[in-house]
Amino acid sequence: ERTRPARTVKAARVAAAHGPQAHGPAAGIESMQKVLRCFQGSVRTATCCLECECSTNEHDEIFTTLSISCGHSKCDDAGRSVASGLADYFRVERMRGSNKVFCTDHCNALAEAHRQTRLAILPAMLCVQLKMLEESSSQAIAVDQELELQPWCSVATNQCTKYQLVAAVFHTGNSPQCGHYLAYCRTNVAERRMPC
Repeated sequence: ERTRPARTVKAARVAAAHGPQAHGPAAGIESMQKVLRCFQGSVRTATCCLECECSTNEHDEIFTTLSISCGHSKCDDAGRSVASGLADYFRVERMRGSNKVFCTDHCNALAEAHRQTRLAILPAMLCVQLKMLEESSSQAIAVDQELELQPWCSVATNQCTKYQLVAAVFHTGNSPQCGHYLAYCRTNVAERRMPC
């Protein structure tokens, strides 16, 4: 130890006390991959021509957060909820008028079509961002303790499609650049942990 620099000696002592630790870019990449395995899923968007009834365009998109609108739901006039926001997000969209699509499979022309987004791969932990209009930000949103996503999956899946609410993060303030972000987390009451 006397012949080695002090830095090397200190690093060796820390490694001996705490075991080998990963450092550098490889450790950062590995950490990011662990996060992605928890939160990453994918949605599949398919466009179907109504003239020839063929799927003209289908593509997958990776997500870590689903951003849904929390305006009054078109599916449920009773009020706003996370479930009704998801129903709006995954509803069938009619492409017509100036919004027609070009069918390359059979029609070779602009045609009316249906476009729909479905869940293709479900993440282990689902993050949902609630987008709120400024004029309706003071209205309450029903947040379900459990959320069943099976109706919005693209194909029958053997994955678990039921999620339980574990945390909610929200912002209070005049703009995203000022104010406070607050979090409420479900904890084990028996352990008497303080909530975040």
